[in-house]
Amino acid sequence: MKKISLFLLLFTVLFQVSKAQETTRPEPKVTFVVHMRNGDQITGSSKIKTIIVSTVYGSLALPIESISKIQMGINNPNLDKEIILKMADKLRSSDPDEQQLAFHGLCAQEVGAISILKEYMQGESYIAATSSEFTVPAAISVLQAVHNIDEKATVNDIISFDDVCLVAGTCNISDKIEINAAVGSLQISRGDILAIDISVDMAESALTAKQFLITANKNISGNVDGGFFNTGIQLKTGKNFQISASGKVVLASLSNNNYTADGGINGAPAPNDGGTNAPTYGSLVFKIGENGTVLKAGINYKGKAVETGILYLAIYETVFNPNNSGAFKVKVKGE
Repeated sequence: MKKISLFLLLFTVLFQVSKAQETTRPEPKVTFVVHMRNGDQITGSSKIKTIIVSTVYGSLALPIESISKIQMGINNPNLDKEIILKMADKLRSSDPDEQQLAFHGLCAQEVGAISILKEYMQGESYIAATSSEFTVPAAISVLQAVHNIDEKATVNDIISFDDVCLVAGTCNISDKIEINAAVGSLQISRGDILAIDISVDMAESALTAKQFLITANKNISGNVDGGFFNTGIQLKTGKNFQISASGKVVLASLSNNNYTADGGINGAPAPNDGGTNAPTYGSLVFKIGENGTVLKAGINYKGKAVETGILYLAIYETVFNPNNSGAFKVKVKGE
């Protein structure tokens, strides 16, 4: 009996210590940068701790600090699909006034109506409207113009997480998301959001190191379509950080030469940059903030952040060729 009591006492103490450590562990400071479809940008924090993504394979719960980007799709499960479909059916009415009323009703819908109408057109029972003016394709065109949507817009949300993973589905973000910005608390409509960049302040969180894969067929500095990789790491001016890299890439744009992260070509030593950290072709480079100065990271870089912002990584080359191959394995560590 004494042994059992002693065991229970020891278990209770360990449990309480564990709980105390959990409660005293600081929560990571997470920053949201909301990119609006009209071109505006809003920066602030949110009370969201977990994002649940519904996919065709089931639901996935992701802690907010593991997510780096949410590309918002045009799908919105909160819309009343039945009402939108009834208005689409009325476009086939023989009454011109009823057609016009239904058409204007569709054009006043949120961006999510686009995906509902496209699905409607793909149905076997779809019949084009008798009017040449008040049609489903015309309503879609108006909605795309009103909400600044192009043909490349995805239906599903696309979530980037754990540095190199992507999943497509529908986030549990309701009609509006609350962002605590410098001007106060803002309620932002889901349909008005193009993307959300999420970054974790490395200096103020329990995060000590993160690993990334910087690929030559995508993450080229000269690639205007997302060449720089968003690490989701928020650096502050004066904070120490370290970047280390390994691996080789082959750049088709540079005669298919092999490069190491320090810019060494086909096994030769890296070119001398004179200690300036100036970028050299094929080398791993970084910048702090979207408009930050591009500097060479190479195989091993240690330094202090000269400005505050998100850390971006890329392979330096002014011309992008999708036939490039290989990747650099990169680790970023705060000190």
